[in-house]
Amino acid sequence: MSGKGKQASEQTLARRIALLDRLPVGHSPAAGRTVGELTDYLNASGFDCGRRTVERDLEAIDAVGSVWRGIGVDLQQGMDEDDARVPRWSHTPNSKALLFRTLSNEDALLLSLVEQELKFFMPASAYESLMQYLKVSNRVLSMHANQPQAQFRERVRVIADGPALRPPELNMPHLQEINEALLHGEQLDLAYRTARSSGETAYRLHPVGLVKQGLFFYLLAVKEENVHKRAPGPVQTFRIDRVRRVARRRQEPVARGLPSLEAALGNGQLQFFDKGKIALRLRFADNADGQALCDSYRETPMAADQRIVKRGDGTYELQATVMYSLQLVRMLQAEAHRSYVVEPKALKDEIAGFVRQAARLHLVS
Repeated sequence: MSGKGKQASEQTLARRIALLDRLPVGHSPAAGRTVGELTDYLNASGFDCGRRTVERDLEAIDAVGSVWRGIGVDLQQGMDEDDARVPRWSHTPNSKALLFRTLSNEDALLLSLVEQELKFFMPASAYESLMQYLKVSNRVLSMHANQPQAQFRERVRVIADGPALRPPELNMPHLQEINEALLHGEQLDLAYRTARSSGETAYRLHPVGLVKQGLFFYLLAVKEENVHKRAPGPVQTFRIDRVRRVARRRQEPVARGLPSLEAALGNGQLQFFDKGKIALRLRFADNADGQALCDSYRETPMAADQRIVKRGDGTYELQATVMYSLQLVRMLQAEAHRSYVVEPKALKDEIAGFVRQAARLHLVS
């Protein structure tokens, strides 16, 4: 190829890449770009071209068997809403090309795992971008040579602690709307129904963060009526599966001085009904079950200052500063046959009352 021919080919390639980058992802075909708009853009970007050149570029890219289709480009046309004679061009949903970056099998596996585990923490805009890459990722993993990676994807899972309960149904648009509000620092309007209520309660919220704990996703936020003070708060939790409607308050930023998500979690927000910090003293049963529980706490401490000391009678005692919360109470209730609370007295009495009530129920039945 002559120098002039090579230069022309490179110019054509650069122009078509710029054209593709300008095209939006069209969930509605009518939301695309017209040839006139694309021509104006390309000329403003330094490409000297006319409408017919742009038309030929689009036809070449969209042709069956073109190299562009081979790397994932899939264009669509829709007619302009005001003038049905004017076509608009866009990428089809989930198909905006990776252009000249070819995914390796490891890249494809990574994207697939990210989609499985992190899709709930993505704004709609970010998830849409991920889906554009995921289409190519799935194609790569479907190749026979990449069978090990495809099989690995089916052999790993994150599962919730405890019994194999079925998590509640999640409304993905609700999650995505909440994530969009977090991304843009905007307020939310929420319609919420608790487990014991048949009606809905409307809230105007200032989101702090989104958290997954066990089977559930929680929005942490401050209510509108609680932000007009020197230190906005408290942070409250809203389970996502109980949300009935949610909408961003576009262009309405959250209040200044909101607690950070880290601060809210550090204050025990998701431990529920927090009664403050206590100096816990917990003793273990003098048997194999008690020793196994003691060993478990050595491997997974309850707090940074946890100590496990051996007593004069050969038994063991755990000492730690922890949050007195519903989660702590439920954990100690589940372990009441292997350990018992020495201090504080309020917690000891609560667990003892639970044990007596459980004994009466099971012995009577």
